[in-house]
Amino acid sequence: MPITAATTADLDELAGLFAAYLQFYEVDRPLPQVRRFLAERLARGDSALLLGRDPAGQAQGFVQLYPFIASLALRPAWLLSDLYVAPAALGEALMNAARAHAEASEPAACNWRRRRTIWRDRRCTSAWAMCATTCSIPTG
Repeated sequence: MPITAATTADLDELAGLFAAYLQFYEVDRPLPQVRRFLAERLARGDSALLLGRDPAGQAQGFVQLYPFIASLALRPAWLLSDLYVAPAALGEALMNAARAHAEASEPAACNWRRRRTIWRDRRCTSAWAMCATTCSIPTG
């Protein structure tokens, strides 16, 4: 599954996925409010939004990373804040793509085996990493 940086052209699809993500956590927000929030993130560049698409080009999941300073690593890093995969897209392909993307960034504090265990223990149904919301990925 290709994973690319989201742009303003992706806002409608991204907003729909983000609204579903919020609903998973029982947080209801109007779609226009969700869209404005994401548009602001993209305009300010204060987070990185990555979008995963299926072979037909439909957006099926996203991840949102926020930059921070990792004191223990003594360098900038990324915090994996939000990750969602549409139920129809569940499967190893998207999970592996998300993992490969993170590993390509040389994760400093990300224990993927532990994350998967958390997912299985909590029996999350929307995404294996949905329950794992903290993973620092060095920026370089």
